[in-house]
Amino acid sequence: MNIKSNIIIRTSFTALHRWSGCPIEAVSFLKNTHRHVFFAEFKFKVLHNDRDIEFINMKAELNTYILQKYSMQDLGETSCEMICADFLKKYAAKGMWHASIFEDNENGAESYIERN
Repeated sequence: MNIKSNIIIRTSFTALHRWSGCPIEAVSFLKNTHRHVFFAEFKFKVLHNDRDIEFINMKAELNTYILQKYSMQDLGETSCEMICADFLKKYAAKGMWHASIFEDNENGAESYIERN
């Protein structure tokens, strides 16, 4: 049996964004800048079951990055998919392989790096 493990970190932040090119009339309000509480979930590959990555410290590191780049910012045209990709690029070397971002903890996106 080949068991693989992750640590999972969840956090949230508030920010503004818009989709100025929205072609869908029913949701044309998305063209305007609007606020969301973005809920984030990140998965990191770990190699053993004895706290390979200390998740309290990793969450603090992620929250510091969020405060610097995302929290209380106008993100312009940045989508949930773009935020996921940003985190994966920044933290892949530390084992992150999956990122999910949800608007108001309802709808969102996930991106991942395929694991072997």
